[in-house]
Amino acid sequence: MAEVAEDRDDADRYVLTGLTYRIAGCVIGRIRGEVLAPEAGRPAVRLLTVPAFELDALWKVLEVLRRARDRRGRS
Repeated sequence: MAEVAEDRDDADRYVLTGLTYRIAGCVIGRIRGEVLAPEAGRPAVRLLTVPAFELDALWKVLEVLRRARDRRGRS
């Protein structure tokens, strides 16, 4: 999708599908639920794993948020 934005001379924007945002939101919600679960209150080291496609969605959304933050800083 980034290539499409660049082709439209819209390189300052990074376009993601709605599905990418939904996947990232579900992952964040699931992690939040696991971290805030009652048994998670005890001191411990937790290792959370996610499938590659979920991790990819998280990274893509993070990149969009960073670009938006950086763009706002330039304005």
